[in-house]
Amino acid sequence: MTDDGRDNLTITHDTLSIELGTAREVISRTLKSLEKEGLLLLSRGQISHILREDLKKYIEQ
Repeated sequence: MTDDGRDNLTITHDTLSIELGTAREVISRTLKSLEKEGLLLLSRGQISHILREDLKKYIEQ
């Protein structure tokens, strides 16, 4: 967790899809949607600035 309370995760979409048992395309599409909502930032092999509490609220909707 960073000083501003945001989380960072170093993982590729491919690795995440294997871990979750789904297609890489599904992971990419979902993460891109979450990025559009402002809940995280994507870069090569990195998911950063994850707003954990806001992400929980988004999922619970």
